[in-house]
Amino acid sequence: MLYKEILTNYIEQPKTIILSTHLIDEIADILEEVMIIKKGKLIIRQNTEELLASAYTVSGEVAKVDQYTRDRTCVGEETLHNTKSVIVLNGERDDTLARSLGLTLGKVELQKLFVGLTSV
Repeated sequence: MLYKEILTNYIEQPKTIILSTHLIDEIADILEEVMIIKKGKLIIRQNTEELLASAYTVSGEVAKVDQYTRDRTCVGEETLHNTKSVIVLNGERDDTLARSLGLTLGKVELQKLFVGLTSV
């Protein structure tokens, strides 16, 4: 509700609005630019669409995910039994390699990207 009011106000009178929240999923759709501050230092300041376009998820069997991500920068690793999911940063997607390894490539959620970037 609050975010709808903020957006309505922004549309009527465009301005810079700074929101500080841990509830990224609630506001992800209205963000134009994101800034991530970790331990008092600005680590990311980027257009939201560009940031999301620069990262993707890789999921599948642990050994195969490790093979795919060997020379890539990754954050936000989650493992359950023999299945693993990671977020790849600033890397070019290799759909052919992923397909040959039986992996799934997908879009990253902004909340998970924030957590991955700040947990390193």
